[in-house]
Amino acid sequence: MRIQYRLLLGLIGIILISILPFTVFSVKLVSESIDLWAQKDIENTLEEAIRYAPSTEHYDKAKEALKIYRQLQAIKSPLKQQIINYSILLSLIVFFISIFLGWAFIIWIVKPLRALTKATRDVSSGNLLTNLEAQGSPLEIKRLVKAFNQMTNSLKTNQDELRDVIRKRTWQEASMVLSHGIKKPSTPTRILVERIKERYPDKTPDISEILDEASQFIIEEMDKLTDEFSQVVSNNLTQTPHDIVILLEEILEGCATAYPQINLKLKFGENIPRVLIDWKAMNMALSSIIQYRIECLDKNGDMNVGCYAAGNDVVIEISDAGKTSYKDSEGNTKLDICQDIINTHHGSVELQGNACKIVLPVL
Repeated sequence: MRIQYRLLLGLIGIILISILPFTVFSVKLVSESIDLWAQKDIENTLEEAIRYAPSTEHYDKAKEALKIYRQLQAIKSPLKQQIINYSILLSLIVFFISIFLGWAFIIWIVKPLRALTKATRDVSSGNLLTNLEAQGSPLEIKRLVKAFNQMTNSLKTNQDELRDVIRKRTWQEASMVLSHGIKKPSTPTRILVERIKERYPDKTPDISEILDEASQFIIEEMDKLTDEFSQVVSNNLTQTPHDIVILLEEILEGCATAYPQINLKLKFGENIPRVLIDWKAMNMALSSIIQYRIECLDKNGDMNVGCYAAGNDVVIEISDAGKTSYKDSEGNTKLDICQDIINTHHGSVELQGNACKIVLPVL
């Protein structure tokens, strides 16, 4: 049985215990009062007063009193029954009014408690976005709801922080593995070049010089790529003022060369302020997002990139005609590291369907 019905049954019991004794006492008091002034001795006394009246005036008064008494005697039973009926009716009215007010009070108390119970189940199932409102509730309920909301907000914050820590830790470990994997081929490459130089010393006069230059270039590029990747993942960024439009033009120019079947359009507003970014990290993030969408378009289709100022922010919007969403059915994306880079720049990323909105603060 629900708690409100238990409280209602308890309330009915309390009201009955309070009203029944009062009703019985009232009926009994009225009955005894009527019986008191309807005693036979009173009538006998009035008859004797008439019989032995010392004067005509006393006689008339005694006779009038006897007449009134006998009239009251005649209406005694109906009057008694009517008073009893009115007492019972008044008790019933008080009973039902008390039930109505008590039920309203129970609902006032129980309704927020039921909402709190449901919200607790939601939180236990993993939904930490639950928040309650306690308008119109008792002060104690308001305090309880406030404490619950603070608890869920704290859990959500801690969960987000934990996820960020785990994600950053995972990417840092991945960067170490990738850095090692990138550096590992440099030694065999150098050995291979040395062997080529030994085997073909006389084929071309400058073959050794060419191989030296090629080997050095490969190794330097590998080291450079390793350092840049490690720097981005470890959030060791150097942020300086840059024109974001120039960066977008550079990225789209490279994509247009690599993917000629993609129709890339860049639209930007006027007076776009400079933003504080790490050029290489932001280049990696934006390039990865755009290339990801190009792959979703099967390297053929239209893509629009817009950039404009909005208050104290610069907004970048990327949209295309692809049917593939940024998020899968579980709400996950493949752009976590890109989002981390943008978040490190105190920006935000909003993914909705096949549209991406990036917000970066201005200087």
